[in-house]
Amino acid sequence: MYKVLIVDDEYFIRKGLKKIILKEKNFDVIGTASNGIEAIELIKKEVPDIVITDIKMPKMDGIKLISNINTDYPDVKTIILSGFDEFEFVRKTLRYGAHDYILKPVDDFKLISTLNELSLLIEKTLENELNRKELNRKSHKGLEILREKLVHEVVTGYWDNENLIKDKLKEMEFDYLFEKEIYNQVIVVRLDNYEIMKKKIGIQEADLNLFIIRNIVEETVTSYSKYMSCFENNSVLLITPYLKEHIKQLQINIINNLNKYSKNKFTIAVGSKVMGFKGVYKSYNEAKKIINCLIKNEDNIVLYEYIENEDKVITSKEIYFLIEKYSKRFINLIEMVNSERVDILLDEIFEKIEINNLNKIDVIKLFRNIYILMQVKLYLIDEWIGEIYGREYCFNNTLGYYSNLNDMKKYLKDFFVKIIEKSEKYKSRRDTKLIENVKKYIDKNYNENITLSEIAEITYLNPNYFCEFFKEEMNQTFVDYLTNVRIDKAKEILKDERIKIYEISDLVGYNDSAYFCRVFKKIVGVTPTQYRENYKYYFKI
Repeated sequence: MYKVLIVDDEYFIRKGLKKIILKEKNFDVIGTASNGIEAIELIKKEVPDIVITDIKMPKMDGIKLISNINTDYPDVKTIILSGFDEFEFVRKTLRYGAHDYILKPVDDFKLISTLNELSLLIEKTLENELNRKELNRKSHKGLEILREKLVHEVVTGYWDNENLIKDKLKEMEFDYLFEKEIYNQVIVVRLDNYEIMKKKIGIQEADLNLFIIRNIVEETVTSYSKYMSCFENNSVLLITPYLKEHIKQLQINIINNLNKYSKNKFTIAVGSKVMGFKGVYKSYNEAKKIINCLIKNEDNIVLYEYIENEDKVITSKEIYFLIEKYSKRFINLIEMVNSERVDILLDEIFEKIEINNLNKIDVIKLFRNIYILMQVKLYLIDEWIGEIYGREYCFNNTLGYYSNLNDMKKYLKDFFVKIIEKSEKYKSRRDTKLIENVKKYIDKNYNENITLSEIAEITYLNPNYFCEFFKEEMNQTFVDYLTNVRIDKAKEILKDERIKIYEISDLVGYNDSAYFCRVFKKIVGVTPTQYRENYKYYFKI
């Protein structure tokens, strides 16, 4: 609906015009005025689309009114009301910007048709303005995309031709960072929980958070120096002049500002100072390298110097040893339903991590393999994890979100405690399965030298705990059960007269045939030879 203002010093003309206009659905009369001064006040408040004004009025006439409207409100369309003897005045108003005129007495049809023509003109003008703004927006967006692409190409070492890249940088007004004798460095600000956010709130909302983070970072950096920036996956990359002693304070300010406006987790890494655009790639690689380290401080800030002199590298063999050692101990805790010792075990393993300077990839590899061994040995663990975290849960990805040692340790403590709590609810099923596995192992290996330590190792249980557990479940000791299995097997073999007693002793796991005979008599009540004779007698073999 278009807003119309009527200006005329004659009351009945104002009233009549208003009555005609209000019959039309597309127009609304937002007010009437008896002179130009009153009209100006109404225009300030309402800003009409169309003003219909008389020429001759007291205080401020129509010519002066139209001149003011054309200066202060150029988008407002104006219609002049004039008599037959006012043609010279009409010409003046047209020069000042009036869009049309209507002769008095006003014809209803002429008034409405003029209003309709102006409404079409307003609509066309609005459409042109929207198109212009959209064109400007697209042009600006296109330029931003090109600048973003160029910055990313410079940072990641895409360009080899120095002259060509210099021309591109100049074209995008970025050449100031690569003037002669200027050192630069790359800063990487990573949103650590970006992947978690994508799953919880969707990729668009996660990207919006990353965009907000970029704005905060850029606002903070602006107070220190000029910069170039771009996105890369879950990070914001910046190229700045080398800030010397100010870089640490800049990082602290960035973290403080991010924490002020966001509850997300961040890590900031800075590469070393470099000269020229080719050196930027080196600084970028350094920053990326250290951002993948597990950071020992609480503020998640790290400079390249943090790892520059750390040349100790842990070998694959040493990692394998840690995997073997700690996977057994974690499984032991779960089997024993002992959540109280999780903290102690994690403190121990993270002390090893710090001593050996394991990077983030090695730590994830370590716990991933511990996790895999747990999956192998604890047949219900996937079911428990699904109930706790959901079917889409991925241990590796989740662990990869953490950059700080303490944050990772907190997560792992929570993970193992929840698994232990869940295992307690499944204890009877787990115990039954464990006993079945032990019995199968004995049935398969009774002829070998089976020790308690060996069984404890394959069940990932402490030997003492296993003895108590087995006796409680089977109502006999492990040694007694193993002895009974061996003697039962011996009784079966004794039926075959071709096999000698000392051979049978060896076949059921006894290296000393005399000891075998003593054990056999203790269990059965007769010697192996007597048992064979009795069998022959009763079954007439």
